Amino acid sequence: MKIGIIGLGNVGSGIAFSILHNENIKFDRLILNDIVDKVYGIRLDLCHAFPEIGNKIIVGGYDELNNCDVVIITAGIAMITGSEQFDRMDLLKENSEIFKKIFEKFKPKKDAILIIVSNPSDVMAYIAWKLSGLNSSQVIGFGNQVDTARFRFILGEKLGIDAGKIEAYVIGEHGNGMIPVFSQTNVGKDLEQSMKDEITSQLVNAAAEIIRLAGYTQYGPGQNVSKLVEAIVNDKKEILCVSTLLNGQYGVENLYMGTPCVIGRNGVEKIIELNLDENERKQFSSLVEKMRKFQKL
Repeated sequence: MKIGIIGLGNVGSGIAFSILHNENIKFDRLILNDIVDKVYGIRLDLCHAFPEIGNKIIVGGYDELNNCDVVIITAGIAMITGSEQFDRMDLLKENSEIFKKIFEKFKPKKDAILIIVSNPSDVMAYIAWKLSGLNSSQVIGFGNQVDTARFRFILGEKLGIDAGKIEAYVIGEHGNGMIPVFSQTNVGKDLEQSMKDEITSQLVNAAAEIIRLAGYTQYGPGQNVSKLVEAIVNDKKEILCVSTLLNGQYGVENLYMGTPCVIGRNGVEKIIELNLDENERKQFSSLVEKMRKFQKL
C-alpha cells in the first residue's frame, strides 16, 4: 500500500500527520510531493514525530506518485485571512490551471483512488476525473465530509447532545451552497426555523471563521481525510458524505455533487440518495443550476 500527498501546505501536512497517527492505516510508503523545499522540512518533522516508521516517509516525484494506491491532492491556492468575501469558487481559475500542470506528469495507475481536497473541491474533483482517465468512482471530492463533521459538532453543541451519536449529513457542494439535511437528522426533536437558520449560518461560515482566527484550517480536514483513507485501504464499506459523479440520483446526471456514499477499496462503491423534503429539494435543484456553470473543461 502506497499513499501519496500532492501539496504539503497547512492542510496537506495536517493530512499527513493524521494518516501517520491513525494506527488503522497500514502502508509501505507515504510519499510527500510539493514544488517548494519546505516539504523536506515537513518530512523531517513527521519522521521525528513517528521515528518508528520514519523510513516509510519519503519526498517523491511523479514516478513514485504514479504507482500509489491512494493519492490525496491538496495543491493549489487557498482562501486567506482578510478575503473580503469567502467564496471557494474564486479559486477555480488558478487551481484548475495548477491541476492541468499536475496531470501533465501525474498519470495514476488504473486502480488508484484520488481524493481531491483542493478548492472548490466538487469542481476540482470533476476536473481531476476528466484529466486522470480514471472511472468517476475512483475520484472523490472530499469537502462535504468535513462539512458533515462540522454540522454534527454544531448540532451537538447547540442542543447539548453527544455529537458522536448524531446522524446528520451535509450535501450539495463544499461551498456557500452547502445543504444541511435537517429532515434526515436524528436529534430527537423538531427544530424551529430560526434555530435551523442559525445553525446553517454557523456551518457555512465555519471555515471562514477558523481562517479569520487562526489563519488556516488544518486539523478538521486532516482527521476527516484520514478517516476516508482508512475506509479505502481497509475496504470498510463505510458511509461517508463525499462528492461524486451523480448518475440519476436526485434527478441529476454527469455532475459532481456531495451525498452520502459507501466507501471501500474501489472508492465510491454505492451512492446513497437521501429523501429530501420540499425545501431541500428546491435548494438542491437551484444548486445544480449553479454547479453546471462550473463543471466543464
